[in-house]
Amino acid sequence: MPLASGEHALTYVTQAPPVFFGWRPSLVAATLLSPAATASLVYAVIAAGTARDDLGRCPAGEPASNAPMSEAGVA
Repeated sequence: MPLASGEHALTYVTQAPPVFFGWRPSLVAATLLSPAATASLVYAVIAAGTARDDLGRCPAGEPASNAPMSEAGVA
């Protein structure tokens, strides 16, 4: 049986998350916490892979771009 027929026909097929079908507390918790856990893991990997810390400080050895310079060019 086709889901849609005719020209420019759209069919939206959605399935509710398992929390609506499950009755075990562990299934409900896993369904509700999975997006937050995934986002936290992605953020942790990106934060660990960047040269800057979470506060945006420049890495050691690099002068800040907005540091005041004297006429001799030495801060």
